[in-house]
Amino acid sequence: MLVEATADAALLQQLDTELKCQVQPENFREVLLRVCDLLLDHHGGPVQYLQSELGAEPNAAWTAFAADLERRFPRRPDLTYVDGLQYPAGCQGQASAIKVSLWQLGWHPDCSSKPPTFKPAARKLVDEFLTHSFITASDNLLLYQSESYPGRMENQQGAPIFFTHYVKGAARASTILMLAHVLVCKMDLDVASLNPRLYDSMLAVFCKESDIPTDAVAIALENATLSARGDIRKQHDVITWLSKLLILKGKGLSPTEVLQRWNESATREAAVVGNKRTGLLLLLKLPTESAQLLLKHSSTFGNDSAFSNEVFAHKRLHPGYTPRGMPRQWQTRMTVTVDGFNLFVQYVHASQARKIKDNRKNWDKSALEETLSMAQLLTSLMVEIQNQHAVHKDLLLEKVIHPFLDFDPNFELELQSALSECKADFQPADLSKFKDVVAVALANRDSKMTAIGQGPRITAGELEKQAFEVMLASAEHDVQSYRAWRTKCLDRDSAQYFQQLQHTARRQKQAKEIAASVTAAGPTWQIQLDIFKKLDTANFAIVTAIADKIQRLHQLSDRESIHCIAFLNWSAPAIFSAQTQKAQAGLCGGIVNGLGRSIGVCLSPIHFYKRGSLHKAEQNCLTLLTNSALNTDTRFAVAYASKTDEREKRPMLHPGFILFPGGTDESAAHKVLWQIWRTSGLLSKGAITDVSMNPSQQMHVIEDMRDDALPDSSDTATHLSQVEKAVQIGEDAARKVLQAALPQGLSRAAILVVDLTSHTLELAKACYKERVAKTQQTPIYYLGMAESESELEWQRHHLESWLSEGYIDGSIGLPPGAPSLMPKELPSDVVTALPPKPDLNTLAWSAKKDEVAGLPTLKTPDKILQAWHDHAVYGSRFQEWLTQSRAAIPLDLSESASTKASSSSNKRGAPGTSESLEPPPKVLKSTTKEEDAAAAAAAASIPATISGSGTKGKSSGGGKLVIAVGKRVFIVNEGSADLLLQPGSTLAGYYKGKFVALKSGQEEARLADVPFTLTDSTDSVLHENKIQSVGQVVAQKRALTPLSASVCYHDLVDQPNAEDAKHFILTLKSPIAFRPENAPTTEDKKDKDGCYTLPQTSMAGCLDTLAWETKHTSITWAVKWQARGLQPVRPVVVVTRKLTVKAGQAVELVK
Repeated sequence: MLVEATADAALLQQLDTELKCQVQPENFREVLLRVCDLLLDHHGGPVQYLQSELGAEPNAAWTAFAADLERRFPRRPDLTYVDGLQYPAGCQGQASAIKVSLWQLGWHPDCSSKPPTFKPAARKLVDEFLTHSFITASDNLLLYQSESYPGRMENQQGAPIFFTHYVKGAARASTILMLAHVLVCKMDLDVASLNPRLYDSMLAVFCKESDIPTDAVAIALENATLSARGDIRKQHDVITWLSKLLILKGKGLSPTEVLQRWNESATREAAVVGNKRTGLLLLLKLPTESAQLLLKHSSTFGNDSAFSNEVFAHKRLHPGYTPRGMPRQWQTRMTVTVDGFNLFVQYVHASQARKIKDNRKNWDKSALEETLSMAQLLTSLMVEIQNQHAVHKDLLLEKVIHPFLDFDPNFELELQSALSECKADFQPADLSKFKDVVAVALANRDSKMTAIGQGPRITAGELEKQAFEVMLASAEHDVQSYRAWRTKCLDRDSAQYFQQLQHTARRQKQAKEIAASVTAAGPTWQIQLDIFKKLDTANFAIVTAIADKIQRLHQLSDRESIHCIAFLNWSAPAIFSAQTQKAQAGLCGGIVNGLGRSIGVCLSPIHFYKRGSLHKAEQNCLTLLTNSALNTDTRFAVAYASKTDEREKRPMLHPGFILFPGGTDESAAHKVLWQIWRTSGLLSKGAITDVSMNPSQQMHVIEDMRDDALPDSSDTATHLSQVEKAVQIGEDAARKVLQAALPQGLSRAAILVVDLTSHTLELAKACYKERVAKTQQTPIYYLGMAESESELEWQRHHLESWLSEGYIDGSIGLPPGAPSLMPKELPSDVVTALPPKPDLNTLAWSAKKDEVAGLPTLKTPDKILQAWHDHAVYGSRFQEWLTQSRAAIPLDLSESASTKASSSSNKRGAPGTSESLEPPPKVLKSTTKEEDAAAAAAAASIPATISGSGTKGKSSGGGKLVIAVGKRVFIVNEGSADLLLQPGSTLAGYYKGKFVALKSGQEEARLADVPFTLTDSTDSVLHENKIQSVGQVVAQKRALTPLSASVCYHDLVDQPNAEDAKHFILTLKSPIAFRPENAPTTEDKKDKDGCYTLPQTSMAGCLDTLAWETKHTSITWAVKWQARGLQPVRPVVVVTRKLTVKAGQAVELVK
């Protein structure tokens, strides 16, 4: 608003003056109070100030600020500070406080269950700090344990910064950090000399860890309880509850259930009941934009807000309310819309800001209802005027909105009069402001009409001219009205697409957070992933630490209550190094012999790289196990139901060992162990039957997860070695082995599965599904040990993706205690309806639709065409106008062209068609018969052949591809029928090759290299054997998991346009290329004429890359989805335009 902009400029000028003040100990408090008041007025609160100065998300500015704080406020040598995310034991409840530094205090909004501190509370806190110092020794901040914090930023020593999470104290923490930033970064003051008391209090922050459960609801309710007892931060009002419940609602929690839990424990005064509860539940139905306007108002005025707690309970003040007792047209106008409600809140906010502080108070209900009526009438009239005339929204802002918000008394009087009369013939132009808007919109047409009507005499020619000018002006007005309407419709579609995209992204983020909680400390933790260390004692320490954690979590009496299963999958030992195998066997022996009542399960080898030597591999495994003090006498077998196909080499029976502690079977410990585990299926039956053999399509390749790592394969299909096929037994086999291994009838116990060969995590998935299914009363935990850091990184990414994508599509159940996912689709009240169609004067609506946006199109009436198209005088002008109009909007679409939006929205053709409206691949374009014929020549007339395709390939329609002298390329049709090559057909491929990185100073590009470079969403790619635009491929991925829809080696930035709301651009960040090898040519591959013959799948490498960029062909990349995103596989040469090769002729591929 204009008033706010002017006030903002004055405030910044005043702030600049205050910052330059000479600060002395005597005026320290007064100057800092004035500076902070101005900053709070400008930014709205301390968190908003810090976000403006440092950035909303972690970046280098955060690290620099933390370093400044560490330097200017050093730690006291007499105190012990916390340096990591884990708080020391014994600091909960009434125990001694933990000490942290300023640079460790979290201030990101995610660090608290409450919204950022409002200005009134922040002002009081600043005054409190400057007067009495930052007192935390006697009034500790109350924290809760969180192993994640925004951004995971660290200082130069590797210690986490800005990581604390608050049950109570976020307001004090963010305000002291704002004050510290002003002192250190804005004013560069020596606080130690100017205010020693404040300086000393900022050297150490005393905190305590809360002993409440760390779920979001418990923390939020505890915060509300403490706020109700507080002084500066009073008990929650409706707006504060609104912000808190919106946060919890975003995490999938039910606001009604949260309020019920709060009311059960709250005092009568603090309980949310009656009108307060009714108003709160109504406010929760508001769109985010409306809720944010209310939060901004409350943040600005605090206790001086215009809205009382009770006023929100009146449904008349909420979107959707329809007044009664007035004409139908007025009922439609006065039905409260979201836009009308937003304008109402903006008006109230501006009115409250104009008042002096002493005059600010709550508005009564009648004043608010009157204001909402004016705002809603204004909103409805703006929609009507836009439907009637091509009016730009900036004009409405200037002529209508700004005067209303700036309190134009005459305009308000007009609105109130219109509301009191409710005339049936009332039109927007009856109000002076709208009359001005209409006058501007019709100025051009009015001037033409005035010119036409001038002159004392009108001849027949002049009368015809007048008729033509009137018709043309009216038709042009229709075109402009339609363009304005179509733009609004497309803007609405674009907005809805990104609304849905953001909603889906939030849903995926929520799923990822739940997945992360499965592997992080918390109530849903059940899986831990780690890596083998060099020392056996270090590996065993990892296991015992997990066992101790489980013991504390379930309050078990001792480790004997934890039953551990050490799992070894040695189906193909060659997949592990000799050192890793020794570590696996050693840790297995340590667990079985030294941790609770444990056994081991080992799948014995079924594959060895040297034929006939499988028994040697099995013997080597037995030696490792017996050397680790393990008894291998007990055997079992996994029996598969059937093979995956007739080529399957894996055996139908997979043997294994059950591992007990070494020594005699008659020992007392061994007998106790046997009594516990004899109830398991492995010991009671000895065979696991009806197991599904894992098909290779469901197997995984462990990828290098670095952003700039080169693709590990140039094959579209995943080809796995026999070693990998032997090791990856699949989820079904892993779960059935797990179920057979579990003992029955345990009480007050827990199961820990230690996977010593975690690899692709089949057993981890089995443990998770088994626990979620609750088929076992005993809780199951999983520890997986990876062989290397790169394998561990892939495992963590793969597990998170498997869990989160399973939560999203419903194939995997949520862990017990986790919140439900938000719904897949946007709420219906968020979806905006299409604006009404404008009234037309000359042109008419057509039955044909624009298939790009699905919108109705226009047509020129036949009588207009008959009268003016071939007119002797005005025909050329009319034809010129008609051509321009058809180029600007979808006008007069023919049956064959009804799929076109306009010449501006049909730039490219789609695969296999001459025209399309779907955002298609960039290289695929339509062609004409003349273009085809121009390239044709007799097959016998081509130059001497260097090489050619040995067989007639299906991809080229049965033609023969020939490379002739001069590196000229021909498609030869030696058959008796014409060949038709459709756009998208694969013409040629590359032989073997490798990917190379083209980083500066590392590798120079060669002419034959094919760089993987994409520019935007219209570029063509070959995905799943089908030519598509990269935009289409990404859109399919975004439909469920938008956060995973990235393109390798590129940065993706959304850039919607009028034709395509899903359009994006791609910026190369890590250049790579495919470097093909030359296909082998031998004498036996020559044809009868002495030229070399090659398969078409290898011929592309015979020429430089640019040779294939012709009028009819281009190089396109085959791609596939991998863990890191959309990854290149290999380049191919595709046909980009329809091409006909006559029988007995050849077509040369030319530029």
